[in-house]
Amino acid sequence: MTHVNKDQTSQRSCSLGRLDASRVGETLRVVGWVHRRRDLGGLLFLDLRDRTGLLQVSLGPDWTTAEGLASGRTLGSEDVVAIEGELALRPEDARNPEMSTGEVELRAERVELLNGAVTPAIPVYRAPDEELPSEELRLRHRVLDLRRPELQARLLLRHRLVLETRNYLSEQGFTEIETPILTKPTPEGARDYLVPSRVHPGEFYALPPADIYGWMEGLMERLATVAEIEAPTPFQRLSYADALNRYGSDRPDLRYALEIADWSGPLGALDSGILRSALEGGGRIRGMVLPGGAGLSRREIEALEAEAKSAGAPGLLWFKRTADGGTGPLSRFMTPDAYAATESAEGDLVVVAAGDDGVTSPALAATRGAAIQALDLPAQREHAWLWVTDFPLFETVPGGGRLTATHHPFVLPHADDSHRLGSDPLSVRGHAYDLVYNGTELGSGSLRCHDPGLQRRLLAVLGMDDAEIDRRFGFLLQALGSGAPPHGGIALGMDRIVKDFSGAQSLRDVIAFPKTTAARALFEGAPVPVSSEDLAELRIRVESGTDD
Repeated sequence: MTHVNKDQTSQRSCSLGRLDASRVGETLRVVGWVHRRRDLGGLLFLDLRDRTGLLQVSLGPDWTTAEGLASGRTLGSEDVVAIEGELALRPEDARNPEMSTGEVELRAERVELLNGAVTPAIPVYRAPDEELPSEELRLRHRVLDLRRPELQARLLLRHRLVLETRNYLSEQGFTEIETPILTKPTPEGARDYLVPSRVHPGEFYALPPADIYGWMEGLMERLATVAEIEAPTPFQRLSYADALNRYGSDRPDLRYALEIADWSGPLGALDSGILRSALEGGGRIRGMVLPGGAGLSRREIEALEAEAKSAGAPGLLWFKRTADGGTGPLSRFMTPDAYAATESAEGDLVVVAAGDDGVTSPALAATRGAAIQALDLPAQREHAWLWVTDFPLFETVPGGGRLTATHHPFVLPHADDSHRLGSDPLSVRGHAYDLVYNGTELGSGSLRCHDPGLQRRLLAVLGMDDAEIDRRFGFLLQALGSGAPPHGGIALGMDRIVKDFSGAQSLRDVIAFPKTTAARALFEGAPVPVSSEDLAELRIRVESGTDD
């Protein structure tokens, strides 16, 4: 097998970040970007950068040619240069322990400018206390932003995680097979991007939204090892119903022990019209005990209420627990038995939401997250892994009453529930599961319906008649009818995995050329209008105005 020295090319003897004292005395040729220049009059210092790190280059009249010195003094940030010289030890008092190459420097003999750079729109070199430019500016000049070591480290981690994923799945007997990128539009949760066909005018392709537990837990163990974090197996499992009941969310952050309690019984007996009407309307009275929360000011409590309101609740009821009872809006209705039922202690804050679970669950989940931050509650563990299982197959469209698929319309129903597809479809559970890490959904998957007759029933629940089902999904039903075995899968969000494993603040920090939240690529300037001739070729007419 041919051996290739990855550090040596026709342009360079070696990479910068791997040089150390073992190569002192060698004459080397290195290439890189000018990271920083310091002119001390008689001596000139350059910090030269490539993807492996930084190397200090010194230029002086005793070892650098006159042409090299003159060229060095004209260099600016991000100029690309080739430098030849001898690697030497730095003076003892000039060594930098914060650099991997901090004990050596290259004493330049010759300097060659390979390509000059205009003054960078954003700096690559930053002083330790210098803030980053705005994200919009960094996205617009992404080729410069990508030279920052933080972004390069995250992209390298992404590469290693993707590589480890492929290696692990191959070891488990999986084969990577490409499936169509351009395919047929189907109703799956997210809206498809449509791609017009040049060959078939007026027709479109769609860009699809891009034992399983044991395999995925093994994969996460491997990826966690690469990222140097913990993923102890087996992961905890919660049903969808249990997760919403205890945490108000189907992706709870289980690093924190704070849970929701159901106080419908003891608090429903109080002389409160709000609480009583909630129960009479079929709702529940639920809440949380926030340890030490009595120390929060009225303004801080109002901030918690604002979180609940932003999640759709009309507000929160609350009281601060004191030695002789409590204070706050709810305290005037409380009785000794009611206080005891909440299991709160002096110094705690108790928050309550009353009504339908569809309103109170997201409100209490939002309040829980805000309370954890406001009270700086300690995490019980650093890494919390969770499977959320048994999602309902269907949910109602807000405001319309129409049914839609919770995940997608191809999830296999629980055998114990499938007889209720016609009479009570909202009660039917599916074999769907989400993988959650520290409150972030890393992946979502399901066992797929492999019975064509059952699949037809599922699509009919969504309001499709046989003709529409055959037109839109005939290809699928035909495939299932050809002897499809039971099967399932999961789609992992590698962007989210890299973000959470690396501690990045935004998904855009782990993608080389990301889009903005408005789906625009600032660096490329996309999307853009196209000519009327191109539109005419595709049989497309653009109408003025916007579509909400």
